Amino acid sequence: MLNWTSFVRSQLNESNFLSNLKITIPCGASNESFNFPPIIRLSIDLMNHLFNADESHIGLVLPEKTQTMLLLAIFKVISDIMSGEAERTYDPSMFKKGQKLKCGNCVVEFDRVDEWEGNTLIYIRTADTKRATNCIIGMPMDIAPFFQLTDTKRPLSNDVVFSKMKVELQKKKAAMSDTQKLISTLIDYKTHINNTVFYVGPTGKARDLLWDMRIDNTEVKDSLLIGHSDVEGNVEIINKGQLSGNPEIVLAPDLYAVSEAIKRDIDVKLLLVDVSNPNTLDSQLDVLDELRKKMFPIVCLTDTVNSFNLDVLEQRDFAIWRWDNESISSDLYETSNEVINYKTENCAEQKIEYLKCKSEEVTTTLSILYKHRRMIDDTTSNMLGIYENLFSLGFIALRSVVELREEERSKILESLVLNRIKLQMEKRFISAEMYNDFDKVILIFQAFFDKNLIFPKVLALKEKLLLQRYKTVCIVITDGADKEYYLSYWNEYCARISSLGRIVVMRKTEYCNHQYVNCEVTIVCGWFNNSSMKQILYSYNTKKYLVLLYDYEQRWKDPHVKSWNNILRKRSKWKIIEKVLLHKQIDLSEFSADEPTQIDQTDELAEVELVLRENRYRKYMSNGGNKVIGEVVEALPVNYVGGTFAFYKTSHKLVSVTDIVLEGKNDIKMVLPVELKIGDFIVIREAQQDLIRDLADTILRNSGKADARKLAKKWLDVLNMENVFSSFEEIYRKLKDAGCTKNQFTIRQWMKNEDIIAPQDKNDLKYIAKATEDAVLFEKMDEVYEAGKEVKRAHIQAGKTLSGLLKRQIADRLQELGEIDPYNIWEPITMQLDEIGTVKVLKVIDIGTVMLVDSATINRLLDE
Repeated sequence: MLNWTSFVRSQLNESNFLSNLKITIPCGASNESFNFPPIIRLSIDLMNHLFNADESHIGLVLPEKTQTMLLLAIFKVISDIMSGEAERTYDPSMFKKGQKLKCGNCVVEFDRVDEWEGNTLIYIRTADTKRATNCIIGMPMDIAPFFQLTDTKRPLSNDVVFSKMKVELQKKKAAMSDTQKLISTLIDYKTHINNTVFYVGPTGKARDLLWDMRIDNTEVKDSLLIGHSDVEGNVEIINKGQLSGNPEIVLAPDLYAVSEAIKRDIDVKLLLVDVSNPNTLDSQLDVLDELRKKMFPIVCLTDTVNSFNLDVLEQRDFAIWRWDNESISSDLYETSNEVINYKTENCAEQKIEYLKCKSEEVTTTLSILYKHRRMIDDTTSNMLGIYENLFSLGFIALRSVVELREEERSKILESLVLNRIKLQMEKRFISAEMYNDFDKVILIFQAFFDKNLIFPKVLALKEKLLLQRYKTVCIVITDGADKEYYLSYWNEYCARISSLGRIVVMRKTEYCNHQYVNCEVTIVCGWFNNSSMKQILYSYNTKKYLVLLYDYEQRWKDPHVKSWNNILRKRSKWKIIEKVLLHKQIDLSEFSADEPTQIDQTDELAEVELVLRENRYRKYMSNGGNKVIGEVVEALPVNYVGGTFAFYKTSHKLVSVTDIVLEGKNDIKMVLPVELKIGDFIVIREAQQDLIRDLADTILRNSGKADARKLAKKWLDVLNMENVFSSFEEIYRKLKDAGCTKNQFTIRQWMKNEDIIAPQDKNDLKYIAKATEDAVLFEKMDEVYEAGKEVKRAHIQAGKTLSGLLKRQIADRLQELGEIDPYNIWEPITMQLDEIGTVKVLKVIDIGTVMLVDSATINRLLDE
């Protein structure tokens, strides 16, 4: 039997033209060239093995996503071109007479391919020969340079320039190394590949990486023809030089863009999909199911932290392969500090230590507060405030890993005195048990926050730092904590014990959004919620993790870790090896085959956070919020800086300017509430209306098409009217009988998703008209479809206009505020936008789980 490490080594030792390539990412962590990542090489080999075994639908989980996914796409394309898997069709006889061609920076005109004295010659015209009658240049095909297809409007180059360029190319090719010849081949065939690889993911980041990246000192955009697809499936070449042909890689914003592009006869070789945001994938399952019926393979890519909900892929028989500490041997990462190697190595060698600390006070107080989580619902606004305040003090006690400053201690003790006074005022309205329990909590906290007490976690961490003497340490603290104080406190301690260690302090949100943390160990101040802990531990930002835990936090940690292991330790690697690598006789005993363990489904920490959010909402209602309770609907609570919050319908789109604020990018994004992350920046109009919709309506009015939206929604009006008299199941059956092939999920989205302007396929309008027997829709079907396209175009233009306005305004406001840390913004940024009015830029500080709220309060900014 062959162990896995030996198999990996044998695969990497096989001759491969990719192995000697050097990659440079100028905006990367190291800014230096690094070797072709072995994990990319093995991933491509594994994909090819699976394709050859008729396993065309794959889920691939990687330690890192931003660099790895795009590198995988690029080198899969290069591998296919060099191995002949991609169809290369350089045939000058297929050029058209008068067609412009490019050779290097020269532009010439094709005349013909002809035979002369037993040789095949290609004849072209330059600026000089164009002016001369019957004067053309003929070159033997075997020594003629490669010509690229182009739609350039540049004039033809003159004969001297072309001849000089031809000689220079010949000299360069004669002196090329093997890897340079590989790059030269890619350049030669750049416009002559018939197959296309689609890459679906955040196109802005992908484009930036492609623009910066070099392979053996040649820019990727000079080696490969790159395209971009819009939502209507139009593919535009984005390389410089006005080249034409089938792009080898097309960046697409979503699966709908791929579906539309296929209708335009694009030959798809492979579809690579970034599924790091499972909520985005969920909203596109209908088109994924349609694309699975096509003949090309589909590979869904994600990183570990976003791989805990791949059920939708497993249900569709995707073969899931995880690169993890079982499958990553030391041969699969280099010593380079580039992010892809850094995180691959950290994944393979990760060690997580839980440092347990004792505190009877924490255990007693939190147990009491948790016991009353439901009984507090029926109390007064004052009691809700007391409960929330005591729980917030409980979290301070849990997660503080510094000694409190005197002013902080005084504020806490004052608040406890105030809470005790309020509790006595509420005594007659609550049970004796609740009163006594809360009074006990207050008394324990008064002793716990006394000036003579040093928190047990602080003492434990001091002892650990003294013992281990780490060279570099990253301490992760809560989002509201004082980062500068933490930094000075622990720097002073390290200086006192003569430790030369470098201390980095990051708030939880900052750490989760950080791509690269060059430290020896990450120390986490306590156990956060499920999502945050996954992001911290599976970011692979360091090899070592030290999590400080009071015994009470163990009851939160254990079910979380067990549920993660149930997913991470599935037998998926067994199944793949048994199917495609059986002939290699690999020893499977190295891979886990654990049966899922039974876990307590109660997530106490999530329940506590939900109770606190619900209490905040009840407090809002009782303190002057909306008094008239109308229809109750499901909504997602989102808290912003400045004491504001909102409840969003899951289909409501928000305007995100996170990339503009944090990275200086140019574009806004439209995101669903479930796609938000803590630390994101959202723009909300003070008047509460939909920014994009209003701006799009202005564009439609200015172009004389003010009625387009009303006409475009005619199909939805018809469906809504039918919904009054028929159930959804009846409507679905009628549509199926009329010829509609869409599934129930898609049709529900038509009727519920406020952002759907019109169905993608015009035939669906016909099926709706037929199913509802609506003669007007049937008669105006073409007009309705065209109106829908107009509204979609207006929305795209509105997005671009808003991006420009916000980019300029936000840049100006941040400059006014001076040198600031985006992670330290705790107040809204208010600004005036032309044609829009007052808007606020708000930072997300908390995201809850779906809860029932009054419909009158949804999709609005509320004050606590």
